[in-house]
Amino acid sequence: MKGARGDDELCTTFKPILLFLKFFYNTCLLKRENNDNFTSFIKDLKTQILITRNMSKRFSKEELQHDALIDFYTKAFSIYHQYKKLIIWGGSAFVLIVAGLIGYFYYTQSQEQKAQRLLGVAEQHFRQGDYRVALDGSDSSLTIGFAQIADNFPFTDASNLATYYSAVCEYKLGNPEKALNYINDYDVPDGILGVGPISLHATLLNEVGKHEEAAKMYIKASEWDENDSTTPYNLYQAASSYFQAKNHKQARRLVEQILNQYADSDQAADAEKLKGRLLTASL
Repeated sequence: MKGARGDDELCTTFKPILLFLKFFYNTCLLKRENNDNFTSFIKDLKTQILITRNMSKRFSKEELQHDALIDFYTKAFSIYHQYKKLIIWGGSAFVLIVAGLIGYFYYTQSQEQKAQRLLGVAEQHFRQGDYRVALDGSDSSLTIGFAQIADNFPFTDASNLATYYSAVCEYKLGNPEKALNYINDYDVPDGILGVGPISLHATLLNEVGKHEEAAKMYIKASEWDENDSTTPYNLYQAASSYFQAKNHKQARRLVEQILNQYADSDQAADAEKLKGRLLTASL
């Protein structure tokens, strides 16, 4: 008898939870949107809580915890019931965004691999000095060049490198203005690998007669990765560009910087010569 009574009390204790699960099934899985059902559920739930409380005072702490849990789920379900459409739309949007990001990741990875293969073919023509084929590809050999790789595979590392190669090819082919268009779109890497492209940018600016801008770009190259090789070279090129722009004050400043900080560099002798030219020009 005692065991039977314990079973009855246990069933009565967990009856609110069973009611909750039943309502959850009816509301969420079957998607019933009936306000009367929800109100009836809340009333039944509160009634069962009161019955449970009256069954035994020995479980007052457990009952309080149980009631707090029921109150939490009740409030949560009330909020869900009130904002059901908004929650469903928000959840669906979140799932779509995550799925889109995953799909984009795999798509860009496959594009990167394909672009790298095509880039390798174009690089072979570049190393052979065939800059036109390297740039535009060849119909006879069914290959594409750096220009097409840069355009057809955006947001890939291969596309960015192809942009730089395109600038070099156009420069070698005698088209500095077209080369400038490419180098302006190039994302310069950090460290020593970025010095060459910035220096090329400055060279192209000199080619189109923008000597002041070229000097500033050479200074940028000299500061990009400071060392005893590329830094004095680009400082001297900047001084020469300022001299061409007739900005002798800035040219003298850079010449003095080379002689003071890089006296042992290959550019020190050229800096001395430019210093003499500056003195002559000032007379």
